Amino acid sequence: MKVDVVIHGEQAKLARGWGAHDAALELVAPRACTQCGAMPLRVAGRGKRVGGHDYYEAAAHCAACGECLGVIRAYVNTIFGLEEDERVLHGMARVY
Repeated sequence: MKVDVVIHGEQAKLARGWGAHDAALELVAPRACTQCGAMPLRVAGRGKRVGGHDYYEAAAHCAACGECLGVIRAYVNTIFGLEEDERVLHGMARVY
């Protein structure tokens, strides 16, 4: 899975490898949190939704103060698209 984080319109780099069980992503951010000034900046996603054919999207909130700073996009492998995958996983399978 590839993870992209956009903070204040600028692409941010992950400070280290991301694990599926991490509560927040640590970033080498373009700047500190605008609300609390936290450095290094750690963000957590809230409000996961299907963003496109092959990625989920969530609002990136500062782990220290909760300020919304940008967007997290998690790209996944899919054949039919995430909307179809979600329908199948939640019991609404289609017969082709």
